[in-house]
Amino acid sequence: VSGPIRPSVIHACRSAWSAGPYFWPSGARTKYFTPGRYRIRMAVSKEARARHLARLREARPDVRDRPMFGMIAYWTDDVLFGLADETTLYFKADAANEADFPGREPWSYDDRPDGKYRALTPEEASDPDRLAALVESSRLAAIRMAKRA
Repeated sequence: VSGPIRPSVIHACRSAWSAGPYFWPSGARTKYFTPGRYRIRMAVSKEARARHLARLREARPDVRDRPMFGMIAYWTDDVLFGLADETTLYFKADAANEADFPGREPWSYDDRPDGKYRALTPEEASDPDRLAALVESSRLAAIRMAKRA
C-alpha cells in the first residue's frame, strides 16, 4: 500500500490484534480487510504449552514463552532460542552447533530451505541435563546469528 494508511485499516488492525493471541498471515497488515477475517487461532494447546515450558524450566529456570508464528517461542536472556508446536520442540542451529543435532533436517516455520531450526527427539526433550545443554547451545547459536545479520 502506498501513501497514508486509511483510518479504517488502522482500526481493523487494532481490533483484530486486541482480540487475542493470533498471528498475522503474510502481508495482512497491508491489506484492506474485515476485522477478524485473517485471524488464526494458536495451533498449540494450553496443555502442550504448559508441558513444554515445564520441561524447559526444569532444565533452565529462566526460560520464558510467548506465542509467535502460530507456535510457542522460547526465550532466555532476551534471546529467542526455540519454537514448539503441539508435539515437538525446535531449537536454533548453525554451523557451530550442528553436531548437537546429528542427522536432523533443517526446519523453518515458513518452509524455507535454509531452516535455522532442528527438531529435538522425545528422548532429548525428556532428559533435563541434555535439554539444558541444548538450550545453551541454541542460545549461543541465536546470538551468533544475530551478530551476522
